[in-house]
Amino acid sequence: MRNYLRVEGREGEIKVVRSGTVNALVSWDGWVVIANPAEVMAHEDETLVEALGSLKLTEASFTKVMQGSHVKLRYVLEGERMMAMMKPLLLYDGAECEVSIKARSDSLFLQETIMLGRRYHGEEFTRGRIRSVTEVRNSKGKLIVYDTMEIKGSEWKDPNFLGGDLVRTTINVKDGEAEVKREIERRA
Repeated sequence: MRNYLRVEGREGEIKVVRSGTVNALVSWDGWVVIANPAEVMAHEDETLVEALGSLKLTEASFTKVMQGSHVKLRYVLEGERMMAMMKPLLLYDGAECEVSIKARSDSLFLQETIMLGRRYHGEEFTRGRIRSVTEVRNSKGKLIVYDTMEIKGSEWKDPNFLGGDLVRTTINVKDGEAEVKREIERRA
C-alpha cells in the first residue's frame, strides 16, 4: 500500500492532505501526531510524509516492519523551529526497510530511533536490512548534515561495527549549525 501525508502548519492552522490509511491529528498541546491505524508496514508498503511550517511532529505509536517485507519510509521536513520526534521503528527479524529523511531548516530538532528484533518476544534480529539516509540543509540550501546508516543481518552484534540493537540518532540545528548525536544500546 502507498500512503501519502502532507501537513502544513501556518498561522495557528493545520492543513492535512492525505491518501491511504495514514492521517494526522493535533493533540491538546499542539503536537501534530501522525497516525497509521495499522501501526504495521508489510510487503512492499511505502509511506511519504511531508511536513511544512513551524511544527511539532511525532507518531501515535511504534511503526512495526513485518518479517519478509521490504518497505520504504520517506519524510520531507521544511520549516523553522520544527521539532520531529519520531517513535521507534521496530524491525522484525527478516524485515527490510529504507528510510529517507530530507529536511530544510535553520532551526530543527530531529530524532530517529531504530530497534532491531523483538527482544521481549525472544526474537533476535539476524536477517534483514535497514538503510537510513538523512540530509539536512539550511534555509539557503547548503548541505549541513548527511548521515547514513546501514545494518545487514547480525552485523549489529559486532562491537567494532555498531555494537547494539537500538540506535537513536538526534540532530539539533540551531542558527544553521548542526550537532549530530548517535546513541547505541545493546538490549540483547
